[in-house]
Amino acid sequence: VRWQLGGLSVLLGSDTLICRHDGPGGAASIDTSHSSAGYAASGVSVALHDARSDVTSLVCLDYWLDAVMSSSSEVGICLHNGGVVQGYRAVPTDSLPAGGGICTDGGFSPAAVSSCAVSVLRF
Repeated sequence: VRWQLGGLSVLLGSDTLICRHDGPGGAASIDTSHSSAGYAASGVSVALHDARSDVTSLVCLDYWLDAVMSSSSEVGICLHNGGVVQGYRAVPTDSLPAGGGICTDGGFSPAAVSSCAVSVLRF
């Protein structure tokens, strides 16, 4: 994925699974190319999370970054206990910085994350 950040062009790789659907009557696909290029429809990034552990602000940041970099509108969180699925949650990407109703310790500032990333890249 080629991403623009603070006037810098960054080439990123990701192992995030993205499910996309082109709408009613359209095709559904799993994006295994790790690229949002060529897709008109936004997708859902899929994240696995141990149901016994808290969803902290760092976990929300991780899910948010994966979703933003892959142009996903939602994060599908698969809650598991020792590999056995306990349930699913669909959380809009835009709501993750504020905690998305799942974060146990507040949220984070996307502007602060972007500012720090640009500072590190310029260094």
